[in-house]
Amino acid sequence: MIPDFLISKYFSFFEATDTRKDVYLQKNEDNAVPVLYVMTNFYREIIDEAREALGGPTNVSSGFRCPELNSAVGGLSDSRHTTGEAADIFQYGWDWEKTQTAARKIYDHFKVKGITADIVAEKRMDGAVWIHIERNPVLRLFTGINKIYAQVNVA
Repeated sequence: MIPDFLISKYFSFFEATDTRKDVYLQKNEDNAVPVLYVMTNFYREIIDEAREALGGPTNVSSGFRCPELNSAVGGLSDSRHTTGEAADIFQYGWDWEKTQTAARKIYDHFKVKGITADIVAEKRMDGAVWIHIERNPVLRLFTGINKIYAQVNVA
């Protein structure tokens, strides 16, 4: 087992690789090592900034996912989670409205800072909400309900 360590100002290796599924824990950590440099840069440049935009503790519900875990959770085969360049974040107490507001805060913060990424406020049928953020060469904001996505018109 790899010992935990900070990969960015706010997030540790365990937070960035926690699978919440014990069967994949060791495999996920081991597979994260080859992409550690990319993942560390992503957290330092993008996820730390998202947390600062929100002004408080932010949790990662899904960071790096090895291909087997990504498949098990229904992730896309080309998911940036498998390259260390995507994370799903949330704050306790978010509902759908708060999630959309938080995504817009992150978008506005990134725009001022010149940070580019896809920011997606997401909601599942069971009511679970989170914000998916992934590296992208342009800044875009989306909403997604049950994996149906629409780009938000931002002026």
